[in-house]
Amino acid sequence: MSNIKVSVIVSTYNSVEWLIKVLEGYKNQTYLDYEVIIADDGSKNETKELIESYQSNFPVPLHHI
Repeated sequence: MSNIKVSVIVSTYNSVEWLIKVLEGYKNQTYLDYEVIIADDGSKNETKELIESYQSNFPVPLHHI
């Protein structure tokens, strides 16, 4: 059974510079019973690579949909 209490959904489309700011904000939270789901509307490969670089060090589950 999962301890996740909240799912945060972030939408993005080719806005890597803003996505970095959003991910850094969530990365520095002290509450950890949540997950981040990035709803990507077909961005370029740069977005996918950015998310993958965050996934290994992110304190909560980070999903790219």
